[in-house]
Amino acid sequence: MVVAVSGTVATAVTVLRTPTSTTADVGNVASAMTTAAATIRQIRRDLDATDVQALQIWEDAAITIELWAWERACRRAMSLLEYQLQAAGAVAAELLSGRQETYHTVRTGETLQSIAQTYLGSWSEWQRIAAANGLKAGPVPVGTTIIIPQRS
Repeated sequence: MVVAVSGTVATAVTVLRTPTSTTADVGNVASAMTTAAATIRQIRRDLDATDVQALQIWEDAAITIELWAWERACRRAMSLLEYQLQAAGAVAAELLSGRQETYHTVRTGETLQSIAQTYLGSWSEWQRIAAANGLKAGPVPVGTTIIIPQRS
């Protein structure tokens, strides 16, 4: 299921960046991204509901550790896919509105405040970046592509 969602994201970005894409193409991609985002949210809810005690049923500690590692890897993959969906959605919105957005890929040691200082001229503008990307206060995973809103 995760692979299918990842394929949807890759296809969406390709279609959206194709100069011959029509408004109908963009609408179809937006619909597919909405469905993919709902799928990701459901999988994450299912993972959140996983009882940690249930992963400890095996007598062999190596199996338990392997299960935990798998669960953590799934969570990381879900987060990455969710951010990719946001980036593809931003491209769709850009095409529909005709407005060019600026994107930034978060690097090690960067915060929303430091990114806001660089792009918007003031660290206090970090909330605009957070709002544009549906983020909450806190660290943003390295490698996440975020939308930088235009200066006001």
